[in-house]
Amino acid sequence: MEKGIKDAALQFFAIHGYEGASLSQIAENVGMRKQSLYAHFKGKDDLFLQVLQDAKVIMADATFIPTLSFLGVVDSIMLELVYGNNEKRLNDKLNASWTVFWRGISQL
Repeated sequence: MEKGIKDAALQFFAIHGYEGASLSQIAENVGMRKQSLYAHFKGKDDLFLQVLQDAKVIMADATFIPTLSFLGVVDSIMLELVYGNNEKRLNDKLNASWTVFWRGISQL
């Protein structure tokens, strides 16, 4: 349930800002009463800080070199899927990309 609350809170904080988002809106979005949120979080400040902490962890993971390398492989394959229609070329590119990806992260 906490994940659902934090997901809704992230949405409301992103759209309305800290001041514009309300616990009532967040609670309604997840199908509970505002008072029930206090069983999970001390208040709006606590919820906001936990959402920020989760975002910080996600950002740290996203900048992890293997993650960035993998995203490069995905981008390359997506371009081939969108603009190319040659299955052999796609397979060759995929195999070559994985080889480069694994070689790159094994040297970390």
